[in-house]
Amino acid sequence: MNHLKSTIWLQLGAFLAVMAGGVALGEAPFPAAPTTDSARELPRDIVQALHQIGGSPREVGALRDGHAVAHSRPTTRHDEVAVAGAVRIEVPASYFEARYRDVRGFEPPQRLLGAGTFSVPARAADVEQLTLPAGDLADLESCRVGDCSVHLDRALLESLQTLDWDLEGTPVRAEALVREWAVHYVNAYRLRGNAALFPYGHRTPTRSHLEDATSLVEADALLRVAAGHVQSYLGGLDRVGAPFPAEEFVYWSLLKFTRKSIARLNHVVMADATLGDEARVIVSRTIFASHYLRDGLEVLLLMPDPSRGIVVSGQGANASAPGAIYLLLSSRSHSDDLLGLRGALFRGLVRRRARGSLEKYLADLKRRLETSYQQTLQRGRAA
Repeated sequence: MNHLKSTIWLQLGAFLAVMAGGVALGEAPFPAAPTTDSARELPRDIVQALHQIGGSPREVGALRDGHAVAHSRPTTRHDEVAVAGAVRIEVPASYFEARYRDVRGFEPPQRLLGAGTFSVPARAADVEQLTLPAGDLADLESCRVGDCSVHLDRALLESLQTLDWDLEGTPVRAEALVREWAVHYVNAYRLRGNAALFPYGHRTPTRSHLEDATSLVEADALLRVAAGHVQSYLGGLDRVGAPFPAEEFVYWSLLKFTRKSIARLNHVVMADATLGDEARVIVSRTIFASHYLRDGLEVLLLMPDPSRGIVVSGQGANASAPGAIYLLLSSRSHSDDLLGLRGALFRGLVRRRARGSLEKYLADLKRRLETSYQQTLQRGRAA
């Protein structure tokens, strides 16, 4: 496999399909409820984790029978979409993590316009390939603080307002300002953590970016149970890279959508989980999005299937690792477009579509990863 799709994208894709007047896809028929005996064949830790994300007894049985499962999660806010799901994938956790580290690998290739990882510290060369869509550049000419179709930092919007858009080179200068801002923002986030989360200036805010972002971290039950240390780290983050037993990086991506393209900045943390033996957790936090979303949090729990085991090559040494994992996923995001009259009309439909999209994504992810992994093994045997 050469790509993984982000579930934040799937939530947004479902949202766009509805808001653009498209027809929501029907939900896939749910597998027949398994017997109680078959449901008990899942390892206890995995059943416990599935219950933490709201999984039903039917989902436990469907997961045991090899199906991908997904459902919407309750929220207390009108502007929030939350989904969760699970699937069993016959690849080692180490292979899954390697694919996830490939920034260009886990974004949808048919939509990917560009992506890259930031250095430490971030530098201008990291965003040389980041370009703004023509539509955004045209919108920026008329943007004002409190009235802009592009989601941007208030200070950046104020800088863009000082440009003379009658000059020929102004769009190029505007792009340069955005790239400079991205580098500065990532470095500030690494130094100051949550305190660096900026106030969006495209509309009059009803809540602060900091309040929104930390509420996503605090609300995620899977993160709390499976990796409370990561939840505490992100929730009380003073600075990225503070002493913490985890791998982390920040990346940018530009994705093409039906109506607009969206630029995002994400902070990824990979760490040992505290639920289950040898489990791992990956957390991806959206700290900036240029359209539709204000923020997002994706939690992936990789739990080894104890019934399967193979030997894989680790970093510098051979290590024993399970040959199959149960992937449990929880995803939350905030969107201004779910507010107001239009948001009230489509909110329920968006959330149902998000559930169906996640289930299809997990089933497709299982197929593609397993196929890719087998191809990798075959190439290794032929070498």
